[in-house]
Amino acid sequence: MKGKGMQKGRQMERRVYFYNDAKELLQKLTLIIGVIEAGNTSIEMRNTGQSIFDALLRSKAMNKGQYQKLVQKYFI
Repeated sequence: MKGKGMQKGRQMERRVYFYNDAKELLQKLTLIIGVIEAGNTSIEMRNTGQSIFDALLRSKAMNKGQYQKLVQKYFI
């Protein structure tokens, strides 16, 4: 019996965002939180928001306590 090989499937689109500073990240995060609060809880919104939170924590624009509180509120 012959195999079918790799099947063509739906590939997820991945987007990469680059921001120059914490202010830009905070502006984008504010927009995403507003969208989530308005009812759009898509995986893309949640993943983008989580990535921004991670970047803000790494850049020390927010401390671990702030990070945990906000992630808990909006993304868990």
